[in-house]
Amino acid sequence: MISKIVTSIPVTYDTFHKPGLNMIQCLILQLINTYDDGIGTEVSNKVIANFFSISTRTVSRSISKLEKLKYISTIYDRNKAIRIIHVLEEE
Repeated sequence: MISKIVTSIPVTYDTFHKPGLNMIQCLILQLINTYDDGIGTEVSNKVIANFFSISTRTVSRSISKLEKLKYISTIYDRNKAIRIIHVLEEE
């Protein structure tokens, strides 16, 4: 369950300079990080898409790329029909 409603996200130099990511992927990562409370977040593709006024398909592709590049990890709980996203610490 999302426990907070995010109306803005901080935009820093680091937000836009993540290797291998385009601007929207960087912003999605920042939004996920804003929702992540240390134990992950259940924020949906639809919530992210609505926040940035983009398609859920763009969000899905971005989530896949963020995971491939090890910026996030995702865990799927099929029983509860949820996805938990964790922002991974930079090494």
